[in-house]
Amino acid sequence: MVRLPSGQLAVLCVGALAIAYPDKFVALLHTTATSLLTNGSNNHSNGNGSASPVAPIVIHQLGSNGGGSGGSSSGTTRTILQLVVGAGVCWGSYVVMTNVLPEAAKSLLPVTTGTFNHAISSLGRAVLHLKDTFLEEIMGLSQKQDELSEKQDQCTKGK
Repeated sequence: MVRLPSGQLAVLCVGALAIAYPDKFVALLHTTATSLLTNGSNNHSNGNGSASPVAPIVIHQLGSNGGGSGGSSSGTTRTILQLVVGAGVCWGSYVVMTNVLPEAAKSLLPVTTGTFNHAISSLGRAVLHLKDTFLEEIMGLSQKQDELSEKQDQCTKGK
């Protein structure tokens, strides 16, 4: 599934949904799991034609007042921690993919090595051009300042 571009997009979308809306993501997982368990239990029988009973799944969650420091600061800390971990996982997987995948597969990534090298060399040329331009401007200003200084000296000597 992940080898196809549509599968990669689906995995990225699921990851983005989990990071951006963790509560909605958990609710979606719960709804999907409940639906699968309900449909799955109707299709299985215990041999004598009757459906086997399915034990309910109980998920315990601590409320905002239960455990830990509680309050809105723990919710904010949890959200920030989720974002940091999610970003770390995204960058880590990108680094692993660029180092592990063969060169042909690297061309499928958002920024290819060739594009990156071209952008870096272009940026380097632009910085060097900017340095040269500023140096010329500063030298021109220095010459003008020397000329004005000479004129000022001539004016003060003439008095």
